[in-house]
Amino acid sequence: MSRRNKPARKPNHTLIAQQTTLYKGLLPPPEMMQHYQEIQYDLPERIMGMAEREAAHRHRSESITTTHSIRAAYLGMALAFLSVLVIAGVVSYAIYCKLEWAAATIATGVIVALASVFVYRKTRK
Repeated sequence: MSRRNKPARKPNHTLIAQQTTLYKGLLPPPEMMQHYQEIQYDLPERIMGMAEREAAHRHRSESITTTHSIRAAYLGMALAFLSVLVIAGVVSYAIYCKLEWAAATIATGVIVALASVFVYRKTRK
């Protein structure tokens, strides 16, 4: 058979189209809510209720997180003050027992440790 006698091949192409709609936030745009209402009459109210519950939950979670952060900061300050009082007592007792070298070593160690904590915290942020 010659090339002329062969039937011509039809191109086999498939076209696929996809549409994606994106929106920000908890609620879809009004047009989509209208479409949801056409599907099921109470769907927009259910979506609104879900969005309201989600917002209330987020506010509650943020409030709890903030409260815990504040409590942790106050607890840290109270424990830091208590540790300074204990170290001051130990240093004072060492001086009272005529162990000035021990008092100086303890005081220097604590000062260096506190300074390194503040420097590390500042560089970490």
